[in-house]
Amino acid sequence: RGSAGPQNGQPATATTAMAMAMAARPRAWRARRAALALLVVAVLLCALGAEARRKSTLKNRQLADYWPKIKWVLVAIFVPPVVYFFVSVARDPALPGLLKRSGAVVRERFAMHLGPAPKYKRR
Repeated sequence: RGSAGPQNGQPATATTAMAMAMAARPRAWRARRAALALLVVAVLLCALGAEARRKSTLKNRQLADYWPKIKWVLVAIFVPPVVYFFVSVARDPALPGLLKRSGAVVRERFAMHLGPAPKYKRR
């Protein structure tokens, strides 16, 4: 009765689930540590290789050599938010009313100088 494991088809208790989770935890931590170590080694190797290449090619590089990469990074950063903004505005149910009111205000503002001649005399 006091045992923690499942008996005769009974479901596992909370203590059994905790024990199983704690037993699986070292494996998960081991995998995370191995992945982190692999990542650190890969970054160090990339840094060492880049440093070796930099000494020979840094003299000949200019901004024009990096411009295509910089351009694609800028596009990747700025285009998604702008597209999301336009999609959100297009899906807004208040858009037709806003466009009608904006059009009326713009027409009134730009057409107010086209009215009848002023009543005072010019000198």
